[in-house]
Amino acid sequence: MTNSRLRSGELADAAGVNRQTLRHYERRGLLAAPERSPGGHRLYPAETERPRRPPLTGVAA
Repeated sequence: MTNSRLRSGELADAAGVNRQTLRHYERRGLLAAPERSPGGHRLYPAETERPRRPPLTGVAA
């Protein structure tokens, strides 16, 4: 097992979302709160399931 950590930007890029979306998912409980670096950066385990943006439904064109 690896002890590698991803910063929020790295996880966001891998998931195809932005950092604000990750924080929203965290606030809603869809993504577990990550550890923090000594400088306060979010550090997600490398094996974190990549969150995906839900499809938009009911949006008027």
